[in-house]
Amino acid sequence: MWDVDGAVGEEVSEYYLLTLFCDAEIVNGFMYYPEKTASQQVIFNGGTWFRTFEGEGNDTFTAEVIPEQPSSSCYVEETIIGSGVEVDNGCMNIVVSVGNGDSCTITNTVFYEGIPTLSQWGMVIMALLMLSVGLVGFRRFA
Repeated sequence: MWDVDGAVGEEVSEYYLLTLFCDAEIVNGFMYYPEKTASQQVIFNGGTWFRTFEGEGNDTFTAEVIPEQPSSSCYVEETIIGSGVEVDNGCMNIVVSVGNGDSCTITNTVFYEGIPTLSQWGMVIMALLMLSVGLVGFRRFA
C-alpha cells in the first residue's frame, strides 16, 4: 500500500519489488541455500524457498505455501527505489500451517523534509525583501 501526499508525491516512483522467503515450499518459487551473514535477519536451517513479486501502486499478491508440520515461517523483504520512502513492514513474521494461512500489509509512505523551495521569481522577491529590510535597519541604526 502506498501513501503519497505532498510536494514530491508525483516525483517518487511507486514501483516495488517484494521477495517472499519461507522455510517451506512455495508453489512456483525457487530454492536456494543462503550464506550466513551478519546483516541477514532471518536464517532458516537448510534450504530457503523464495518467490518475487513486482508491481506499481497498490496491489495484492497471494502465494501458495506448502507448510511443514506443525507450521512454517515466512517473511517478506521489499526493495525500495527512493530515499524519500518510509517502509512499515508488517510481513516479518508470517506463520503458515496446514489449513491456515496468514496475511500481512506493507505500507510505503512518501515523506518530504526540508523547506519548500521557491521558484526563480520567488527567490528574486525574497532577495529584494531582505535587501530592503537590511537597508532600513542600516539607516535607522547608523
